[in-house]
Amino acid sequence: MAMRYIFRRSTPENYADLRQQIPGLDAQLNTPAENLRRLIRVPFNTMRYAQYTFLTKKKENSWVWICTSIELVAEDEKGLFALTDHFKIPRPSHLSHIRA
Repeated sequence: MAMRYIFRRSTPENYADLRQQIPGLDAQLNTPAENLRRLIRVPFNTMRYAQYTFLTKKKENSWVWICTSIELVAEDEKGLFALTDHFKIPRPSHLSHIRA
């Protein structure tokens, strides 16, 4: 059974840091337009991946991409904790009783 954890990004409009993590990001996103959504999956191994949620947002007279959240998926608690450590985010509080 896979473990999933979604966390919101504090700066969804600034995703310059994600260009290093997602090869060919701009080509995958393509041109922003009204009501678009892209889910981009980045695998870490066969059992772990991060899925980035990109949405479009109206800014002045044009549309821009924003990355609102990242979903971490792992095979078990240990794998999920490895991903939270990788992304430097706090571990889920409801799993704090588990040792990694």
